[in-house]
Amino acid sequence: MNGLKIFSENFLNQYDTIAVVSGDAMKGYLYDQKQDTQWSSSGSDDVTEESIDITFLNWQGEAGDHTFDRIIILNHNLKAITADYWNGAAWVAIAEATLTLAAEYTIIEIATPITAGRVRVNCTTAQVADEEKVIGELKVCLSVMEDVEWLSSFPRRDQKRGGSYNLSDGGLVAWKEWTKVGGGLSLKNVKLADLQTLTPYMKSAAFITVVFYSDFDLSEVYEFVIDSAPVLTLDRKMSLFSARMEFKER
Repeated sequence: MNGLKIFSENFLNQYDTIAVVSGDAMKGYLYDQKQDTQWSSSGSDDVTEESIDITFLNWQGEAGDHTFDRIIILNHNLKAITADYWNGAAWVAIAEATLTLAAEYTIIEIATPITAGRVRVNCTTAQVADEEKVIGELKVCLSVMEDVEWLSSFPRRDQKRGGSYNLSDGGLVAWKEWTKVGGGLSLKNVKLADLQTLTPYMKSAAFITVVFYSDFDLSEVYEFVIDSAPVLTLDRKMSLFSARMEFKER
């Protein structure tokens, strides 16, 4: 196992309707892809449940269902949570999402994929008693490929908007507006069955969510556009493929 996990796009985005008990002004931080900017409750304590209610919409504002089986919570201070989905008439508890948490990065694995137009994450207590609840990023996804036996590498070539210039006295001024992760993902020892799952999805999907190092650094989670068609090479002797593709952070 190499720790690499590939999920669908994050269904939580700027088009969705998000209702929170408190911290409404900061709810955009739940999907801004900056783990250090956090949604935070306001005036909460351990007897106040803070819920994040998400209604999936497309860019035209139309409601629709998504199928998901992973909920990813990054840079959080939550100790206990539950989650539900809306079946059209009532909220239904997601059994695997009733958890007592110990780490600040969490992937909730739902055994049977759920298809729904709404999902709700309920933050019940924080790691420190009566502390405000915070979440850096919240992602709702469908698993595409996990627990594979590939060899993988990702030499990063991050992009940035910034630069520097000299003043008349020779002083240096540097500025930077943003930095985005990018690079080429190389995969080796890919079985035909894995390729037949992965390639059609990458051709049809606009974005994917990648967890690079789930075995030792779960904070390395990014949403990417696939910027080039995969380049495939077949080792006929081993009946295994190699693949390479370019990623740019959303």
